[in-house]
Amino acid sequence: MPTFLFPNGTFFPGSEAKVVVPTTGTVVAAPKGTTDIYLKPAGTLAALTVRLPPSPLPGVVVSLASSQIITTLTVQTAAGAAVAGAPTTLAVNTSVYFQYIQGAWVTMANMPAGPALAEAEA
Repeated sequence: MPTFLFPNGTFFPGSEAKVVVPTTGTVVAAPKGTTDIYLKPAGTLAALTVRLPPSPLPGVVVSLASSQIITTLTVQTAAGAAVAGAPTTLAVNTSVYFQYIQGAWVTMANMPAGPALAEAEA
């Protein structure tokens, strides 16, 4: 019997986007359960590191967007390992998506929003 879960692993939609006002050179660490990260720096950032949430459920999608240009972007796992295929820069008002698949974060393109379908185990 199928169960319709939202990307955060519950029957309820995720909370509001985590809005962060970073400065150049900082590390933004997303807390567990975060599905949307919106960067809102005062201006263009020369460098920024974003760490994706720890202990994600399989299939979880995390979106990352910024109101300003991020010249040098580093995307890491919660433990600090590099995420393969992650962009190294981020343009204004563009989104990049990461999905947790088989124990690893995978960079995705044009990921649609909506609930995830998971089969319930009997």
